Order: sequence, then C-alpha cells, then structure tokens
Amino acid sequence: GYPEGLAGEAIPWHARILAVADALDALTSERPYRHRMTVGGALVLLSDETEKGKWDPRVFNALVAVDARGAADLRHALAATGS
Repeated sequence: GYPEGLAGEAIPWHARILAVADALDALTSERPYRHRMTVGGALVLLSDETEKGKWDPRVFNALVAVDARGAADLRHALAATGS
C-alpha cells in the first residue's frame, strides 16, 4: 500500500501477488549476509507472516498450490525444462 497508505483489499491483486513472489525470491536467493532458504523453509516463514496479516491469505494459498505442483522455485522448474 505504500505510498498511498492502501491496505487489505484496497491493494491491487497484481501488487499482492508480486509482493509474495518477491518475498519468496528474496528468501530463496543467496545473499552475502545469509544463506538461501529452501522453498519449504521459506513457505513456513511466509505462512507465519500470513497468519499475522502480512500477506494476503488467498495469494499465499495459491503459492502453496503452485509449490505442490513443483513449480514454486522457478530456478528449479526452468532447469528441469532445459530453459
């Protein structure tokens, strides 16, 4: 919702989706100050944050469904297809 101060349903869908995708990417990417998390570990953290109201539960649940199909980690999914 920044900078307009939007919250909840007032935040556009695409922004809510991109926020969760960006968080997953950040958590599962290697950083100079920490090692990358597994997708499973990141989902546990994101689940906790979703329960606390940080992420849209519908968007998080969609991410869980994508992970169940084995496609939550694009780096892995693209490598499997040879792209």
